[in-house]
Amino acid sequence: MKATAAVALAAFLVCTGAGHFVCADHVRGLVPSWSDHARALVAAGGVALIVDSVLLSSSHRRAERQADGSPR
Repeated sequence: MKATAAVALAAFLVCTGAGHFVCADHVRGLVPSWSDHARALVAAGGVALIVDSVLLSSSHRRAERQADGSPR
């Protein structure tokens, strides 16, 4: 993945994950009414998006270091 694309995707994931906490009421409204755990699902989704962005960033940096021949 190109550096620009990886950074853009990571930024998008962080913003979307933070949105799960900032606008929690709105996001909970998107969860089906038959779900009894809307609050936990929204929080877990937000955390998952933020963790994904961190993992994407770290794997991209590791790939750049390996391509440059830099030590780990």
